[in-house]
Amino acid sequence: MISRFLIAFALTVSSLVAQEPSPNASPVPSATPPPPKLDEVVLLPTFWDQTVETLKPMLAALKFSWISAAQDGARSVSPDLSLAGHHVDEAILRFSEQKPTAVQLLFYSRGLSKELNERLFDELTVNVQQAITTQVASAPQKKARDIGSVVRADGVEWIHGPSKLILEWSATKNPFRAEFLRLIIRPNVEEKRAIGEVQTGNSNRAAVKQFSGPEHVVKENGDVKIPDVPMVDQGERGYCVVASVERVMTYYGATVDQTELAQIANSDAGKGTSSTEMVDSLNRLTGRLGVKVRTLEQWQYPEFLKLVEDYNRAAKRAKKRVVQGGGRTLQEYYMQMEPEIYREIRLKKASDLTKFQRDITKNIDEGIPLLWSVNLGMVPEGKLKQYAGGHMRLIIGYNPAKQEIIYSDSWGPGHEEKRMSMEDAWVITSGLNSLQPIGS
Repeated sequence: MISRFLIAFALTVSSLVAQEPSPNASPVPSATPPPPKLDEVVLLPTFWDQTVETLKPMLAALKFSWISAAQDGARSVSPDLSLAGHHVDEAILRFSEQKPTAVQLLFYSRGLSKELNERLFDELTVNVQQAITTQVASAPQKKARDIGSVVRADGVEWIHGPSKLILEWSATKNPFRAEFLRLIIRPNVEEKRAIGEVQTGNSNRAAVKQFSGPEHVVKENGDVKIPDVPMVDQGERGYCVVASVERVMTYYGATVDQTELAQIANSDAGKGTSSTEMVDSLNRLTGRLGVKVRTLEQWQYPEFLKLVEDYNRAAKRAKKRVVQGGGRTLQEYYMQMEPEIYREIRLKKASDLTKFQRDITKNIDEGIPLLWSVNLGMVPEGKLKQYAGGHMRLIIGYNPAKQEIIYSDSWGPGHEEKRMSMEDAWVITSGLNSLQPIGS
């Protein structure tokens, strides 16, 4: 059985193909079926049997875009998104072997939605819960607390045919700040455990503990790389840091997302996330996530001011404008610098570049992607979604013969695997961190 929308779409296409108009016939306006409601598709008993091909009409109608070239995830922020009569700000569908494996719907997200006070957020949460209860015609059960989760979210869940629906919500207290209200839909499959296997009570830590990095490393054509780090599209939000962390943790087998990470790191959808604050937050979560944070390179303000002094001496020799003091942020200093002179200063100390290369080689060989903080605009990179300023990427490989790094931006298809010379990479580096699985 397929949905009313898919049937209507198929009949419309077939009738247009079958009816060849006569030369004298008046043109008839084609009827476009209205965009479907998500519940008309994702709540069907047959949803998990659908394929990418059979879901194409819905994906197109609701403006889903592939998160990666592998087509293992699709994302939409279409204004037509809705479920159970409530608008959805963002929908993400996950696929494996061309079949859906999970759905995540954000009814509210601090990074995407208009800010709500406590009363309005509580009202939205109650209304969505009641609407889903009516939609699936069954009462919800309280969701058990997951001690391995990144944030403490309240939740309820329903069993609806072959699906489990989990509604979760979270807010920061004192002062109040609404964080997210999301629905996760996945197949209702009982988890099977080996006889005698101990239930740890912390699925994230247990999953990361089983991770074996070297098994993920591929060597081909001179490259040494980790090709299977999943893509996460940060969308229109300044969430490069939390999106990068989600990618690494998902690669390790943990279940986290950038919405939760944005809450613990106090991310701002417009201004982004402080990588230092993200690292501090992760250090507080090592027990839950099963990783330890290692800082391999990080700007300290006094060190940066020393670099500014070196830059100004070089600028005077080249009869160029020197950097004026009093900048409140590092970016205010960067904006005054000539890229050519900055490059000269950064490459002056060969041992720094050697250490950078050694850190990359060691971690990639162990199957550990690196959180790479950069300052865009200091080396030419062509057309980017962000042309200047602080940004975080992942280093996922290197090529020693070509003296290149292989890296990835959290911007969706086309950004899974890119290359840059080792020298250019060091020039724009402002930080380098690893999330090392505990016990590895």
